[in-house]
Order: sequence, then C-alpha cells, then structure tokens
Amino acid sequence: MIEHRGQCAAAWWPLLGDALVIRCHPPGGEKESVAHEENEQLHVLLDGELFCVDDRNLAASASNDVRVIIELYRNHGLEFIKRIDGPYAFALWDGNRRRLILARDRVGAKPLFYARKKDTIAFASEAKAILSAGTFSNSIDLIALNYFLSYGYLPAPFTLFESIKQVKPGHMLIFEDSSQTEICYWKFTYKNNDKVKADSDYVQEFVLHLVQHC
Repeated sequence: MIEHRGQCAAAWWPLLGDALVIRCHPPGGEKESVAHEENEQLHVLLDGELFCVDDRNLAASASNDVRVIIELYRNHGLEFIKRIDGPYAFALWDGNRRRLILARDRVGAKPLFYARKKDTIAFASEAKAILSAGTFSNSIDLIALNYFLSYGYLPAPFTLFESIKQVKPGHMLIFEDSSQTEICYWKFTYKNNDKVKADSDYVQEFVLHLVQHC
C-alpha cells in the first residue's frame, strides 16, 4: 500500500502485549531504516536521514543513521533528540521502560501519523496505512475540513480523520505507562538584526555553521 515510502513504512504495537511488530517491505533501499539492540530491547524505525549529529566520533563510527539514534538515546536519554538534525520521522521502542517515542524533524519534511484507541497505538508515514488496519474510524474531522477549505492545508496535529493525528514538526510524543506526553524540542525563533551585512558575510557565517555542526 505504501511501498513508495521506502523499506519500512508502518508499524503496530499492542500497548498491553509482549511484542513489537514492525511491518517492513523487502530490503533493497539504499539506506538501512531499522535497527535493533536486543540486549537493551531498543528498536528504531526511521523514515529519512540525519544530516547533522552533535557527536562527530559517533557519526563516523556508527554504521548507519538508525544506529546513531540508538547510541544517542542510550547515552543521553530523551535529550538525544536535540543532538540530531535532518529530514526524518522515526519511532523508537524502549522495551525495558515500555516506552514508545514518535519524533518528527524540525520543519516537518517527513510526515508521521498516529492513532490511539484504548490499549493500541498505530503509526505510519501515511494516514491510509493506519485506516487499512480496520481498527480506527474513518469519520471526517469537520474542524480539520474547515481548516483545509479555508487555508488550503491542514496544520498539525490535524488530519481529515477524527481518529488520526500528525506528530507536529519539531515535536516528540512519548507513550509510557498508558500516558501520552508531547515535548517541543525545537521551534523557529526570529532574531531581528538591524545591522546590515554584505551577502558574503552571510555566506561565510553559513559555511562556518556547517563546519561546526555538521
């Protein structure tokens, strides 16, 4: 149904069950999108890639982006999200803590939809993948429809379906012990600089930023 989105595009996790089941398409993509750390029960499902990592040694030594996410989470806990950048959406399952993390990149380049009903969470890169499970209602969200007809787009967390929401750009959702917590880890801030600079100065600052952070 959503093979065009890459190797792994949907997942299903019974909150009260004992297993994490990931539905993956056959391998063949250029980048690995799944990683497991069996001893610590850490599993990551990634759509996208990481451009900037706040640990050059880790970025150089890790075999792929999903391994970077696991190592950063292991070393920094929930603060790990502030150390990565790039177009990504990912899910991280911490089996020891029975914690599910859904995170979306800073500007929302990659989509991430989710739905929750009693003891079940579904998430995917497209809403139709969640609806295909047959567990969640396809009733139209009239408030979201009003947004779409008025502005021509749907602001997160809305979707056209009452049962399905988007993870907001720059946000992380944490499901743990039947609770749900939303964390804003990044938001755009505009700094008004009255000092006029030449274009070459801005280019130099941008290059310096890349060298320091990427």
